[in-house]
Amino acid sequence: MKISILIMLLLIFGVFSCDKTEMRTPIVTVEKPVFSINDTSIIEGDNKYFEIKVKLSGKHPNSILIPYYTLSGLAEPFSDYEPIDGILEFVGTDSLEAQSIFIEIKDDDIFEENEDFKIVFTIDSSVIAADTILSVSIIDDDIEFTDNDYPGYVTKLHQEGWTLILNDEFSGNKLNKNHWYVQDRGNWYNEEVQYYSPQNLKIENGLLTFIAKKENYKGSSYTSARINSRDKMVFKYGKIEFRAKLPYSKGLWPALWLQGNELYQLGWPKRGEIDIMELKGHIPNTISSTIHYADLSGNHKYPTSKKYTLPKGEFKDEFHVFTMKWDEYKLKFYVDDKLYNTIFHNNFHYYNNKNPFKYPFYVIMNVAVGGNFGGDPDATTVWPQTMDIDYVRIYKEN
Repeated sequence: MKISILIMLLLIFGVFSCDKTEMRTPIVTVEKPVFSINDTSIIEGDNKYFEIKVKLSGKHPNSILIPYYTLSGLAEPFSDYEPIDGILEFVGTDSLEAQSIFIEIKDDDIFEENEDFKIVFTIDSSVIAADTILSVSIIDDDIEFTDNDYPGYVTKLHQEGWTLILNDEFSGNKLNKNHWYVQDRGNWYNEEVQYYSPQNLKIENGLLTFIAKKENYKGSSYTSARINSRDKMVFKYGKIEFRAKLPYSKGLWPALWLQGNELYQLGWPKRGEIDIMELKGHIPNTISSTIHYADLSGNHKYPTSKKYTLPKGEFKDEFHVFTMKWDEYKLKFYVDDKLYNTIFHNNFHYYNNKNPFKYPFYVIMNVAVGGNFGGDPDATTVWPQTMDIDYVRIYKEN
């Protein structure tokens, strides 16, 4: 009896086991297509379109749409590359499909560090993607010009005890209008004979160049260039440095100087003037510095200019650094960090008892032709003449 019951139970268990096995649903594994991208590098080149490949591997019965857009990094949209967006459509069922994105890379003549931007892809759950952001590096193809490319004395950009507050390194190919006004006029003072024309300025290879020429232009027999930073690059107290190579020859008068910004409405010389560097073209190894102001009666006054003569050579041969340090009591003038002139501006009496050298000043750079400083050109004058500026830097003392 016990054996019969046991056999019956085994038979029942077998029946149910067979039914359960037959009722199981087999598991089907669906392969998803795989999206793949590769980071890429592009040489800056000449405003070319570059092709970027995007791939989808694995069979897919339906169309797959993948939107994309560019995202800026160190590279700037519109100036370094043309931003784009769109949608890629993968419609085939082959094991490998490739789509192309074309992007325009802008060219320039400015040396820069290598830059990058991103292309971002939006992937849904129907696709497998190891990465959805493609990085594009733009490799600069321009030549780097540094101070070492132009022989002469040079100072460091960052200096112990001083904080850089304003500067222009002239590293682009256009004058920075946030720093400078360009003069466009003739009939200047001091019996000068040039017309200051914007066409006589050039920025190239990290230098700002002033060009003086013998040519008839708007009633003048000579042309040259002059810029100023009124209401733009303005400072009170601190240090200013100009790295420059100067013109030479009879009748040339290059100058690096400052005028009062806040007291501009008082007119010259009441607003004050600081001449950091002036050179007479026929004495090409010697520069001078001084200040100009109005006395209590409004008369023009200035202390005798102090001169600095190079130990050897001329200021046209290579670059030199012309520096002025300025505090509440005095101005100190240097060539290549050699002090040669100190003016205690508190020693003078000023118009309306208002010392202009305790107010902000702005920067002027120019090459005059002729005038009462060094006289007019003559048959010995060599044309054209240039003044090259490597940098202008303004610091506050820490």
